[in-house]
Amino acid sequence: MTYRFMNGYRKFRAMLMLAAWLGAAGAFAQTNWYVTTNGSDSADGQTWGTAFVSISNAIAHAVGGDRVVVSNGTYNITNMLQIATNITVESVNGPAVTIVNRSTSDRFGIFRLNHTNALLSGFTATNGYGPYYDWTNASGIFLSKGTASNCVIAGCTSDRASSLGVEAGTLATDCVIENNTEAGNYTGGPVRMNQGTLQRCIIRSNRANPGGAAAISIYNGTATIRSCVISNNSPVSAGSILTAVDIYSGGGSCTIENCLIVDNRARGITIASSTQLRNCTIANNRVTTGQGDGLYMTGGGVTNCIIYGNGMDPYVANQTNVTMAGGSIGYSCVYPAVSGPGNTNADPRFTNPAGGDYS
Repeated sequence: MTYRFMNGYRKFRAMLMLAAWLGAAGAFAQTNWYVTTNGSDSADGQTWGTAFVSISNAIAHAVGGDRVVVSNGTYNITNMLQIATNITVESVNGPAVTIVNRSTSDRFGIFRLNHTNALLSGFTATNGYGPYYDWTNASGIFLSKGTASNCVIAGCTSDRASSLGVEAGTLATDCVIENNTEAGNYTGGPVRMNQGTLQRCIIRSNRANPGGAAAISIYNGTATIRSCVISNNSPVSAGSILTAVDIYSGGGSCTIENCLIVDNRARGITIASSTQLRNCTIANNRVTTGQGDGLYMTGGGVTNCIIYGNGMDPYVANQTNVTMAGGSIGYSCVYPAVSGPGNTNADPRFTNPAGGDYS
């Protein structure tokens, strides 16, 4: 008798727990908001058949934990898309077929994220034009907070700013930043970082004016660049001298690791303070500075890197691959040789550098 009572009690308690869980799940249920190019903003956005036509309308309806799901097509916008809550805005089939385009002459960027748990994934941001000298925005994507993943930023223009802005605590991963222009002449670049992380990204074929960086500018704070390819970036005007990855004296303790910095019409990289450069290849960066065409360093450390064949002189023996005004280099391949434990000046024998294979 007692057994049957306890069994019934346990069933009753389990039912109460299930009801409580279902109530909590309902309170935190995720809602999907759908967007298609043939939708309507007077619809409810709850299904593909009743999808919105504008991404901005879907973002306005979404609350914490919701997803905005966007179908294939080109979405023309007249104002920046701002994601200020912990929502996910994602495409169905990726950036090649999901494009967001600035369609007016007004100057604004395409996306701005401003929540720690905001996620943007799978879009091409194009034709953005950032406000003049505004570090708090970018012409493509500005990460004040949050994460951008699997996005392309292409054909955007900034003016003393950037096409991708990466701030403290943010992450840009698996993105391509290409064919953008930094039209100003002061500490900007296609990518500008103030702390934050850039990983598994490709930064290529961008242009910048003197005073900025050809690819990535780190002006302040501590940033991490990991497993990125930085190639074929160049100055707007032929003959101008730029650096592909420029870490200014205020760059702090930055980390650059497992990166390929090659074939830029610019110095490879400048590092300062206590920045650490590890497991990187810096080669065939074509510029005539007479100082550190591959690496110019005033501080920090370099470990297990290849720095070879940089500069305009076709004779390797005449090239100025590295200039050291501070810091240390160890266990690296550099020609002409530099002092340091484990260093070598042997030819790295790249597999096919003309074809982009630096293995």
